[in-house]
Amino acid sequence: MRLPYSQQFLSEDRADALFSLLETMNFKRRVNPRNSKQFLKRGTMTYQDLNAAAGDVKTAGNEDVELLDLATAPEEIRYVRDRLTEWEGRPVNYISINRYPDGSAGIGWHNHKEDLAINTPVFLLSVGSPRTIWIREIGSDVADGQLMEHGDMVTMPAAMNATHQHAVLPEPKVVGVRYSLNCKCLEIKPILGSFSRGVQC
Repeated sequence: MRLPYSQQFLSEDRADALFSLLETMNFKRRVNPRNSKQFLKRGTMTYQDLNAAAGDVKTAGNEDVELLDLATAPEEIRYVRDRLTEWEGRPVNYISINRYPDGSAGIGWHNHKEDLAINTPVFLLSVGSPRTIWIREIGSDVADGQLMEHGDMVTMPAAMNATHQHAVLPEPKVVGVRYSLNCKCLEIKPILGSFSRGVQC
């Protein structure tokens, strides 16, 4: 099964502006869950509406990952939110951004266990160097890849999260930075306690 693919969801100008903005921002690298003495190559930054439902965002070292208010995000990020909200027909209120410094950085096979009870698609928007996102059925070794270029987007329907895994595998020949924006429609409710999101692409 292939992920629904939207080529150049962002125009070249919009994708360029978003990439230029992200290059100026500070992405926090998380502790490697398999080796607490190392940090993951990719860095992460997360924006979320204050009334979006969530739990605790933590690194493997139990250090809180800062959640930023989506309402005060830079214009280029709010444009993505507004465009996706119009596209989906309901509020997109969560955007987690990963920075992959080069082709050696990736993320292994996973699904979003924290989203299994949430009826939200996951929009994965890519800017920067082309990378391939892979998908396979849980328990299968047969994978299907989709090359994502500057401004492209794939959509993972909510039901697919329970049946499939996805990954961005290392591609040593790729040079240059790629940013992935992981966007969701979380439930809206009063803030109760702290926030939580799991692993993101």
